[in-house]
Amino acid sequence: MAELQSVTFPRLAGVFMDDSAPDLLLRVAESSDNAQLLALVSVPMPSNGVMVGMAREPGYFEASLTQYTEPQPWVIASRAQPDQIMAMYNVGVRPCYINGRVQPLRYLGDLRVNTRIRGKGLVRLKAKHLAQVMPPEAFAQTLILADNQGARTMMHELRPDFPTPFRRDLVQTLTMTGVTGAPAAASQACAQAVQLHTATEADLSAMNAFVQQMAQHYNFMPAYDFTGMTRHDPYWRGLSPEDFTLVYRDGTLVGLFGLWNQKSFKQTRIVDY
Repeated sequence: MAELQSVTFPRLAGVFMDDSAPDLLLRVAESSDNAQLLALVSVPMPSNGVMVGMAREPGYFEASLTQYTEPQPWVIASRAQPDQIMAMYNVGVRPCYINGRVQPLRYLGDLRVNTRIRGKGLVRLKAKHLAQVMPPEAFAQTLILADNQGARTMMHELRPDFPTPFRRDLVQTLTMTGVTGAPAAASQACAQAVQLHTATEADLSAMNAFVQQMAQHYNFMPAYDFTGMTRHDPYWRGLSPEDFTLVYRDGTLVGLFGLWNQKSFKQTRIVDY
């Protein structure tokens, strides 16, 4: 595996402007922008035959702390009316395992453009801004819904002033509804193969060690520190050790999963079909 260089990302601040968009500016989002950010981030996107909206009620900044250890949301506005937001995106940082070592990694998320004012050089301004904040040797992650053809065209094609795209994985998200339990035979076979254990605070060190072991096989895995749940770290908002289930086989931890109720701060809503 090729060695990926370690980079340091500066904390972003201030205002960014470029001659390619003489009427626009990019600025750091502020707490007073919350209402506009909530409206913009909930703009529906196509996904597998439905239109989904990513709500972040009641506060965008609080919700983003569960996605980034250091959120860095930016907004685009006209230079004449800098308080009226036209587009947004987050270039926050979270620690991930890269070639087995914990390094900061930018995740490009919440890219939204007001549907009434698309065009006008908004996306190109974002691309030039990203080139400014990313060292040449650095890279970032993002995730694009398969049905969002506009975003895929924008991010997957090699274009002047835009970051070089690398398509890495296809991620499938499944929604479980109406779960009534597995058939008795399947449950019995599962119980004989593995043992399930509800996690407690005493298991957190073993959970951290398991993630570190997995990081030897999977690049870009978030560097989870499960002890943050006991420190009320906002990254783990609403989670406790008891929300996780540990999977053992012959006394060895071979898997874990958590069920996270995010309804109070982060919601995915089906807007239309």
